[in-house]
Amino acid sequence: MKTEKGLISISDLSYTPLGVQDKVLTGINLEINKGDFVLLLGPSGCGKTTLIRCFDGLIPHLDSGKMEGSVVVNGKDTFSHEIHEFSQDIGMVFQNPDDQILSLKVIDEVAWGTENLGLSQKDIATHVDRAMKILDIESLSERLTFTLSGGQKQKVSIASNLAMTQDILVLDDPTTDLDPVCTGEVISTLAEIHKNLGKTIIVIEHDLNDLIELATRIVFMNEGTILYVGSPVDVLSNHYDELMDLGMNMPQHIEIGHSILGNKKNTKLPVHKEEVFNLLEKFVDGKNLSVEYKPEVPTLGKTVLTVEKLDFSYHKKGWFLEAALLYCEREDSRARRLAAMAQRKAQPHPAAGVKGRPTKKDRRQIRRFTET
Repeated sequence: MKTEKGLISISDLSYTPLGVQDKVLTGINLEINKGDFVLLLGPSGCGKTTLIRCFDGLIPHLDSGKMEGSVVVNGKDTFSHEIHEFSQDIGMVFQNPDDQILSLKVIDEVAWGTENLGLSQKDIATHVDRAMKILDIESLSERLTFTLSGGQKQKVSIASNLAMTQDILVLDDPTTDLDPVCTGEVISTLAEIHKNLGKTIIVIEHDLNDLIELATRIVFMNEGTILYVGSPVDVLSNHYDELMDLGMNMPQHIEIGHSILGNKKNTKLPVHKEEVFNLLEKFVDGKNLSVEYKPEVPTLGKTVLTVEKLDFSYHKKGWFLEAALLYCEREDSRARRLAAMAQRKAQPHPAAGVKGRPTKKDRRQIRRFTET
């Protein structure tokens, strides 16, 4: 049964690796909801990578150590479920794509995960084609993976996860070793996946100049604990000085906005570049320094409808559907009567237990109505 709290629900999580006396994670409590775009931030060595290894059961099942508390992903507790049981819930993209690319050809790499799920050849082809189209790497399908650029390899890694239709995508420093062009491609890909597919995305990253505009939440860690959680505007506005003291690589445009606004109380820092540019123009022109905030990125709410194993087929002659469509288009009394008649005819006969058949008169009436 899925948790009502969040897609990922972490309660009192602590972890001590084998052979280490001090805890790497201490008292972690966190809820990540469907549709969130989370930036997991903090100084190097603060426990970010260790935390995401708890999401898919690598901790405690693969990494040796003592884990306390609970991590529930899509309703499944990582203690009581094996690693492979999370393969359709959460996908991981590592900092170095060479660490997870296993196949020689791109198309084989994208298909690898779906093949291990035991899907049919038809379903594999459908999933792979869709993922490669979303990532715009169809032209690379026959390329050898070791000939790809860093950005292309990251897109292939993301596509191989998307092909498995996971709800959650976690990326650990995905742009660290990429040039500006490849970095832009990866960020644009993440923006499209979040906006168009509604995936929950969690990113560990240090270069935030572009990613900060995509985020719906920031989780900032230090020394194995979570210090701040909230929207980018709230976290950066309320804890700017503390974050700078902890060594956060603050986006340059946000630094400019902070310098212009100063430490005014109850003033929210601009997060989007467009907001900062508008503020800078007002500053240069000597106008009132008010920030024209862009609306926050909407997040998906609680699931209101779930459909599983739905089957549907049209009536053999399609006449009930036609009548219903006519009613929707025309919405007059004749169309309403025709739709009601069609629905009545389509109901199972109480005696025979079979669908009713439209008479010749019914068909003439529909034909005349269609022609008017």
